[in-house]
Amino acid sequence: MTAAGAGIELGLQIVPTMPPGEAVETIRAAEELGYSYAMVADEGLMLDPYALLGAAAGATTAIRLGSVTNGYTRHPAATAAALATVDQMSGGRAFVTLVAGGTMVLRPMGIERAEPLAVMADAIEMMRLLWGGEPVTWQGRRFRLEEARIETGPHRIPVFVAARGPGMLKLAGARADGVVLMVKSDLGDALALAEAPHGVRVNAVAPGLIATEALLSGMPGEDLQAAVQRHIPGGRFGRPEEIAAAILFAASDEASYLNGAVLPVDAALGAREAGPD
Repeated sequence: MTAAGAGIELGLQIVPTMPPGEAVETIRAAEELGYSYAMVADEGLMLDPYALLGAAAGATTAIRLGSVTNGYTRHPAATAAALATVDQMSGGRAFVTLVAGGTMVLRPMGIERAEPLAVMADAIEMMRLLWGGEPVTWQGRRFRLEEARIETGPHRIPVFVAARGPGMLKLAGARADGVVLMVKSDLGDALALAEAPHGVRVNAVAPGLIATEALLSGMPGEDLQAAVQRHIPGGRFGRPEEIAAAILFAASDEASYLNGAVLPVDAALGAREAGPD
């Protein structure tokens, strides 16, 4: 994403574990700093992204406002209506990033991640049809509409797809307005190659779910916290000191031969989430 005159636009993604006011203030501050995009993750049982985006629409004037969501936890027609509302409130600044759906979000609701390519294709087509502003009768592979209409009129809302596997990448290239790629590991490798001749090592630590005040406040209730921890292969949240220990090791002389690495400190949660598209 690029900024006028600079070649790069900046965006941020918020996983809403903080209080609502803090999330909205973060988006407002990002706009003030020159960010062009703000995405709020639809994490199922955390803060509602559309309530936050609606509040952010009233606190900002230029930054694009979008959700990161899937076609399982909400019917795509309901998502289309919510985004149309944000689009109207923000003066046409809404967008959406669709993901295939991770088990950490789906499992607490008892939802199976079935046919993700079909769900993604249906979600994209359904939302665009509804944003046309006319009544829609339509049959997809996983969803259908019967004389459905969004009452806010036509909308031109960009649809991005966060893709990893070849099937999802092919679908995104054919149907989406843009593709969101994960490049952290490649970036570390590239920086390491560039800096190694100068004696500089480049490594990163990728934390999982860490038991910070911000995380726990976004998961009210011991039952929800217990359900999330059961999903983590290690069976618990990480501790901040465990992240600090990994950082200290990566920066120490004992790790002098470690370069270009991303250390996942997540009890194998990332491995579980990296399922096929």
